[in-house]
Formats: sequence, structure tokens, C-alpha cells
Amino acid sequence: MDFNQFLTYLNPGAASEVNSFYNPNNPYASINASQYSHIDRKHMPADQLYADLIRAQTRDYNARFAPVENFLAGQITATGTQSLAGDLERTRSNMGSAVT
Repeated sequence: MDFNQFLTYLNPGAASEVNSFYNPNNPYASINASQYSHIDRKHMPADQLYADLIRAQTRDYNARFAPVENFLAGQITATGTQSLAGDLERTRSNMGSAVT
């Protein structure tokens, strides 16, 4: 059973809430936990399912987290960050509020 099939079993209100919370376009929605249930144990169906999960996690990481990490890494310079003035101002204001 995939995500969209699961939604058909819910009442419309619950299906809408679940659908908005768990975006069906996420890489995990395509994983079918029963996909390998017919395979003999000697062919390691759990390992195949685990590999599907790892592939989905990698796609999710590359789509959501890697761009942010790359942006942040690009902000680092030899003397700090590209927004050093803003960093210093935030530090000064936070130090002032921490003392009082």
C-alpha cells in the first residue's frame, strides 16, 4: 500500500490533514513496505527494503539539506563570514542583554 492508497481509507477531513502534513511528494512516500514480502528470505528482502530507505534518505538529504549546507559553507571567509558586521552586532547586543 502506498501513501495515496492509504489516504483513500481515511475520511476526507483526516485525509486532507494527513496529506498536508506528510507531503506525498516526499521521497519516503514511494517506499512500499510490502514490496519484498513475496521474496524468499535467502534473498534478504529486509536488506532490499533497507536499501530503498537509504536511497530515499539520500535523495531527501540532497534535495533539502545539502543546498542549505552549501550556502552556509559559501558564507565562510578567511576572516569569518560574509556577514561579519551583522554577526558582531548580534553578538554585542546579545552580550549586553545577557549582562543585564
